[in-house]
Amino acid sequence: MGNQTTPPLIPAESSINQFLFIALCSLVGLLYIAGLPIYLMEPDAAVYAILSKNMVQSGNYWDLYLYDKDWLDKPHFPFWITAFSFLLFGVNTIAYKLPALLFILLAACYTYRFAKELYSTEVARLAVLILLTALHLVMSNSDVRAEPYLTGLVIASTYHLYRLQHQFTWGHLFWGALYAACAIMTKGIFTIVPIGGAIFIELLIKRQWKDMFHWKWLLVGIVTLLFTAPELYSLYHQFDMHPEKEIFGETHVSGIRFFFWDSQFGRFFNTGPIKGQGDKFFFLHTLLWAFLPWGLLMYYALIKQLKENIQRVQQEFYTIGGAVITILLFSLSQFQLPHYTNIIFPFLAIFTAKEIVIIGTTRKGELFYTSAQYFTIGVLLFAPVLLHYFFRPETISFWFVLAALSLIGIFVYLIRSTIHSWLKVFYYTCLSCLFFTFYLNLIFYPAVLHYQASSEAAFYVNTHYPNTNPAVFGDLRTLSFDFYARQHVKWYFTLDEFKQVYSTKPMIVYTTMEKLQELKNANIPYQLVKEFKGVHVTTLAGEFINHETRSQSLETSVLVLISR
Repeated sequence: MGNQTTPPLIPAESSINQFLFIALCSLVGLLYIAGLPIYLMEPDAAVYAILSKNMVQSGNYWDLYLYDKDWLDKPHFPFWITAFSFLLFGVNTIAYKLPALLFILLAACYTYRFAKELYSTEVARLAVLILLTALHLVMSNSDVRAEPYLTGLVIASTYHLYRLQHQFTWGHLFWGALYAACAIMTKGIFTIVPIGGAIFIELLIKRQWKDMFHWKWLLVGIVTLLFTAPELYSLYHQFDMHPEKEIFGETHVSGIRFFFWDSQFGRFFNTGPIKGQGDKFFFLHTLLWAFLPWGLLMYYALIKQLKENIQRVQQEFYTIGGAVITILLFSLSQFQLPHYTNIIFPFLAIFTAKEIVIIGTTRKGELFYTSAQYFTIGVLLFAPVLLHYFFRPETISFWFVLAALSLIGIFVYLIRSTIHSWLKVFYYTCLSCLFFTFYLNLIFYPAVLHYQASSEAAFYVNTHYPNTNPAVFGDLRTLSFDFYARQHVKWYFTLDEFKQVYSTKPMIVYTTMEKLQELKNANIPYQLVKEFKGVHVTTLAGEFINHETRSQSLETSVLVLISR
């Protein structure tokens, strides 16, 4: 079923490739495992974790609540999966991140299968390594949001629909529709754009009109819609059945309408209740670093393949079509965040891997390839050294040293081996990226997360005030306090709300210095328990990174004990 017009690939060096592929995949696996214990980062990861935690603690898996209020924003699928993990392993950091890691592995498996179908085993192996070493995918394993789920679901659905295009089977229809439905129940209906776009662009460019208008695609749409029934019921149960609820400052809010229109088209046209500001070129420059260390090479592969196929069609367009149409859609939207690009990484990895193999076979473009990758390697090796010099973490992880020694061992093996020079460059790139990301996961992020004051405050409460009711007064950004506190956390946003529940029961309250002043002005007696110095860890500035100016960038928050 492979593409008949694919350029010839290099002769297989199966024994060496297999050994290095397994060795590097093993190190990548350890890298991702190293990201599991890193504390959740505010705000998004903590929001997702709290929503799932509330499901487990309340036993209500249909309704979503945040700050003890109805929450209408993202669909349910990631929260259901995470809640199931919490039921199995308890409410903790690893249990939250483990399902996302499994979906990243799902993405790797389907990237391999798709690349092998389209091209060869060699391309498939390179594509998997490209995908798993892409910087923002590694980062999303530490700062888990919806994208790890989508990355796996999108490529899995695309693969099965690709197979369905060539041969109708109920199995491929079932899995293609199920994965597509789960993607929709993760981020909304726009998630079908890369899936449908991959198939549509291929059929359109190659003028396969009969396949394009085949009845099976209608059947796929119907089955996909049926599989989204749990999401539609949840929204109807929480919102449409209760028009009296006030959401976004209005009553009679339909959760189903929000799901199909406001959360997608409303954001796209910036007319919904949640608004954003966009830059039409945001994703073009974001991919250069988000897809690091392959960003430069990816753009080279994209431009070269589009240029070569203007005169005549000679390749598959599933991967380029799925990636380009998604980037165009995202670029026109007003909502633009770096992690949005993750869902097309499997497509980028496949056509980039194919181009690397073509370079190795024909030697055309080898100068750009080696220059771009050696430049990237230099950046990746120098970055942790520079970061370490300015940041000055207190300890060096033993596991980082062990990982670095393993990388050096493979590097020495590569130097002494006789494999092609272009393939050595590829492996050197993987090693340099692993060195940088191991540093992030084992040294940098663990050190930075000690400056996330809200989680540190929760750990302090769990140890010293385990039987005292915890509460947050006024600061919406302190979500990790809610997740890590063992007891249920109450939220009070105004002084009037706080006064209404002020009782004889003591409370341990986490708040800011500004809100503490409000308590003083209201003559509410309190006992200062502990101060915490912190920073917003997902928006780090140079002032914080530099150990000499770090103290100037820290904000103070406090724990106070309040009782009559």
